[in-house]
Amino acid sequence: MKINKTFHIFPKAPLYVGGRSTEDLTHPDGIIRSDTLASAIANALVSIGRLQSSDVKDFMDNVAFSSAFPLVKVKQESIYFFPKPAGFVLSRDIRERKKVKKARWFEKSIIENILTGQEIDLADVELDGQFVFSRSMKDRLGNSVKISRLFAEQEHARAQVARIPSDDSHPFFAVTKVFKAKDSIKAGLFFIAVGDDKYVDLVTEGLEILQDTGFGSDRTVGWGHFEFEEADDSALPTGAGNGDKAYSLGLYIPEGKEALQDLKPLHYDLIERKGWVTVSGYLNVRRNGLFMFTEGSMFRINRNVYMAYFEEGTVRDVTPPFPKGMPEIYRSGKTIFICAK
Repeated sequence: MKINKTFHIFPKAPLYVGGRSTEDLTHPDGIIRSDTLASAIANALVSIGRLQSSDVKDFMDNVAFSSAFPLVKVKQESIYFFPKPAGFVLSRDIRERKKVKKARWFEKSIIENILTGQEIDLADVELDGQFVFSRSMKDRLGNSVKISRLFAEQEHARAQVARIPSDDSHPFFAVTKVFKAKDSIKAGLFFIAVGDDKYVDLVTEGLEILQDTGFGSDRTVGWGHFEFEEADDSALPTGAGNGDKAYSLGLYIPEGKEALQDLKPLHYDLIERKGWVTVSGYLNVRRNGLFMFTEGSMFRINRNVYMAYFEEGTVRDVTPPFPKGMPEIYRSGKTIFICAK
């Protein structure tokens, strides 16, 4: 049976999720991408024997993940934020351009209005840095709470240890995301998993291990550790059941050219995903890189879709050709799409 679950993550320490090159150490993603979630959870399950290494691809094939987006929890109420749909312009008034150009994260109710084709009036929304939310939410939070300050950045002096013995170590400053709390309000991340129930249930077991080992870089010094909970509600936005467009909630790799015809890109961004192998004995080897469609990308649906959301994408083998004998390494490009007008 197919189910969907929403998970809340509340980091207990600074979180750095991003590249490990000198170009982007000062630009953390601030979110955990869907392919990272799939790989980290699968590896955690392998580490406790709940999955065999040969079952990792099967797990990724049967669970679609969203990326982990900003969450604000006020007592028992969860306020979910989703990425701005690619190509969407909050205001075409040139006088408002500076005000709206930073908008990146939209409250769930506003995203639902956008996906169902309703107009968004700037007079009805609040802007706080990268966050866009309804005035009613502002009233619930109170004037003293700034959402953008709940998701802060912190600078750390670090030294990067060379992976190749002949190279020198390099000092650098890394910028991490810090998730704060104020009174009964706390900030975190959330993600959605959709798939067969027996595989989605494994996600909880994987998170139980990961909460003590962490996400992202420098986990050995305590970064990336978190607490988590299964949400009582579903964060899935209500889309347009008869819509002819689709809005992606994670990183997406089409299965082939035919898939690009069935789900044709309209407005989108691409991101290159690469990195080092984390298998002991191969730490100085890079995985094969891939370009993927980012979360928030918009597609034209050219086939029959009978639900307001669906899963799409494929899992790719990114094992480098050398050295021989390395365990297979996979990257999940399967994610969740919401139908839109």
